[in-house]
Amino acid sequence: MPNFWEQIFGFVIIALSMVFGGYLYRRRHGDDSGRTGTAGRSRTKRPRKRG
Repeated sequence: MPNFWEQIFGFVIIALSMVFGGYLYRRRHGDDSGRTGTAGRSRTKRPRKRG
């Protein structure tokens, strides 16, 4: 069984990855709630393929 400090280190790594992953997810999916201006809207979505 891992000792106390190894467990704490593992929990910190998991928490940081969750926070960073959430940040990247919001950035990739165009959540502009905290931003001002049109900085996040310069890229347009590609049209959906038909057929």
